[in-house]
Amino acid sequence: MVEFKTKKLIEQFIDTAEHYGFQNILLPKSKEGLSLHTDKIKTLPLVVPYEQNLIRALKKHIARNTLENSPTLLFDITSLSKKTLAELHVFGVENSIAEMILIATMATFLRENNIDNFSVNINSLGDRESKIKFLEDLQAYFKQYFDSLPQYAQTYVKAKNPVKALKALRNKEHPLTERAPNPLEYLNDESRSYLRDILEFMEYMDIAYELNPLLVGSTEIWHHTLFEITIPQDQESSLTIARGGRYDTIIKRISGKNFPSVGMIFETQYSRPFKYKTGSKNKKQPKLFISFISDLAKLHAFSVLESFYKAGIPLASAFVQESLSKQMKHAEKLQVPYVIIIGHKEALEEVAIVRNVATMAQKTVPLTKLPGYVKKLKGVLD
Repeated sequence: MVEFKTKKLIEQFIDTAEHYGFQNILLPKSKEGLSLHTDKIKTLPLVVPYEQNLIRALKKHIARNTLENSPTLLFDITSLSKKTLAELHVFGVENSIAEMILIATMATFLRENNIDNFSVNINSLGDRESKIKFLEDLQAYFKQYFDSLPQYAQTYVKAKNPVKALKALRNKEHPLTERAPNPLEYLNDESRSYLRDILEFMEYMDIAYELNPLLVGSTEIWHHTLFEITIPQDQESSLTIARGGRYDTIIKRISGKNFPSVGMIFETQYSRPFKYKTGSKNKKQPKLFISFISDLAKLHAFSVLESFYKAGIPLASAFVQESLSKQMKHAEKLQVPYVIIIGHKEALEEVAIVRNVATMAQKTVPLTKLPGYVKKLKGVLD
């Protein structure tokens, strides 16, 4: 049985998250943070237990005023009585690259620990339009077979919470779930495109996944995607180690504003208090920054980011900024001496441009040889 119960694993998770651009939420509070109302959280109709962990995390963000109106990647570690939760959140990013960053971070962490047989179970409730139609038909379906439902499911249907009824019936392997409406069949073109981008990303990154229409959560919380990361325990069972998705809906509910938010919570068995230490003296600051221009280039950039982590090469990025000009501004702010650029042409040829910022001298390097090449550049590993 795989267990995550050592302090070293928590520290490695943090190291992986920082490599992908996440920062700790103990950063200075924002003066322009989102104003939220915690009283509206109390009335949320939760569907699955892990949603309580998300609510706990949101309350912490509200108290610290760390919800930013601009693209922000944050991580946090929460110590509970018998476990430790490692959280990743991407705020202010409307497109599916937010989910890609979360999944990529977890995939790299697991692979570095020689866990390659993990899988992502994923579902989509779609946008508001898709979700409303699905809920209407799911409620109608359960009303049609109301007399055949167990008492607990009838209670949920009477309370107009068909998703919770579906979840409860699924846990009992009730036959009615086999014919229940499938949320994936209600996705409009925009929602299908959103999900397809994530699936194509996982295929490119060689991440095993399964579309699971029975993976559901509270429709008062989730928007578009929900996912679980699992590891097989034996031939018949698996262990779910992380859960996440896009939770724009709950932010809208408790703030009245559209605020893109995606998160993932990795549950570990580490049972001692964990305190994050900022500013490690041994932490190397990146001397390289990677930028991309096209969708294919973005996928290559994810692959480069993972290969550099394996090679022990610090690499800065700004994946949430898909505009090249914004990416380069971020690189200027970091004052890195070298920039790696993957444009559409380079992506097709599977190469990258490595540019010296000071001299503007540059060289085109095959992606497969990129880690070895940059290691020889002056100051990269200092």
